[in-house]
Amino acid sequence: MRPATGVQHELVFEDQRAVAVEVGGGLRRYAVGRREILDGYEADEVCPGGAGQILAPWPNRIEDGWYDFAGTGYLLPVNEHATGTAIHGLARWISWVKLDGDPSRVRLGCLLNARPGYPFSLELSVTWELGPGGLRAVHHAKNIGAHPCPFGLGVHPYLRAPSGAVDDFVLTVPASSAEEVDRNGVPVRTVAVEGTALDFRAGQRIGERAIDRSYSALAATSNGRVEISLASSDEPWARLWFQPPFRHVQIFTGDTLTARRRRRALAVEPLTCPANAFRSGQDLITLPPGGTIEAVWGIEPAR
Repeated sequence: MRPATGVQHELVFEDQRAVAVEVGGGLRRYAVGRREILDGYEADEVCPGGAGQILAPWPNRIEDGWYDFAGTGYLLPVNEHATGTAIHGLARWISWVKLDGDPSRVRLGCLLNARPGYPFSLELSVTWELGPGGLRAVHHAKNIGAHPCPFGLGVHPYLRAPSGAVDDFVLTVPASSAEEVDRNGVPVRTVAVEGTALDFRAGQRIGERAIDRSYSALAATSNGRVEISLASSDEPWARLWFQPPFRHVQIFTGDTLTARRRRRALAVEPLTCPANAFRSGQDLITLPPGGTIEAVWGIEPAR
């Protein structure tokens, strides 16, 4: 019998274990010893809440599913009817095949064919790898069509709170700006976080705050990485890092998930662009014919 998530790709490095899946090419599980770092799901379960999925060729949402690119209007299917938006791209439910790998690494790829609303063709791949530094992911996209195309990328890992509640996480986000959104999650303006409840630069306990927005103006470390840190009971838990072209990070406390998963893990989502970038143009990538992009991120569990 075929599981709902298709072929399973199990990775092992010392005490680390991960599972990548055929359907969507995402990461279903990541654990270190007995610690489940990600809030995963079962092989025969339809991926819940975007957990571990790859969001391409756009992350987050497009208002009304409509956008204009190079003077032509396009209409995408609205797949989140409560907000009237097209959400999380087109690659989440298609098959990604194994291109190569070894016991601690797998490279998966897919062909995203042109279609109504997005008449552009892409080759996508991801390499999931475990090593001494934890989990590392490398994403590639190539425009194999004859015309320039709009492109954005995001990833949707949920980092599981060891206490079972995101309220107990101490979150550090080195961002000086955040997006204010309307009731449909569409950004309406960028605001400074200083002096607000959105300011996590010095590290704050999440508590009862409900968060679902992207942060920007991110300060990098000396090695050019942006690092989002999570601690539990003042003990380090994990660090999620990324580098350009990821320029934004979505923080989501999971308040709209099903009761079983609600607020038990924090989504920390590297993004190349914020929500609605196909309409706003903010940090939207244009790939020329033959053009490529590489994006890298990872998770370093506390030891």
